[in-house]
Amino acid sequence: MINKVILLGNVGKDPDINYIQPDVALAKFPLATDESFKRKDGNWEDRTEWHNIVAWRWTAKYVENNIKKGMQVFIEGKIQTRKYEDQNGQERYITQIVADNIRITNKRGLDDGKPGNDNAYQNKQVNTGGTGNTPQENSTPQAPPADNSDPFGNNDQQEDDLPF
Repeated sequence: MINKVILLGNVGKDPDINYIQPDVALAKFPLATDESFKRKDGNWEDRTEWHNIVAWRWTAKYVENNIKKGMQVFIEGKIQTRKYEDQNGQERYITQIVADNIRITNKRGLDDGKPGNDNAYQNKQVNTGGTGNTPQENSTPQAPPADNSDPFGNNDQQEDDLPF
């Protein structure tokens, strides 16, 4: 069985970082992904989906030091739904993406005022392989194109009447 999620989207707010133990970091942040489709009436509709991203240990430390609101990131991980009780004792469920691999593709929306610094955030990657061990900096990451084209090479805009 396979539980694999791949997302390319924009960070919705600065990550929340907590330390469960001195060496166990937890990072949480929302990620927005967009899709466009053609409705039956011929008009295009844009839809934004929000994802709850969670990163642990070394990946969380990487997020703490590198990820900011507005950045475009490529995330690989797994989907996880967990149950909890709210303040009123009601059972609730939350679905999260547990990130194993994060790549910054650009720093959209950020302006640090330093000319020529556009590549400072591009193509950085951390991959813990889901083990929580030492991060491995990839010197030649295969990041998706920063020009918003499909990272899988399907650059044709499909025009169909499917609602999804």
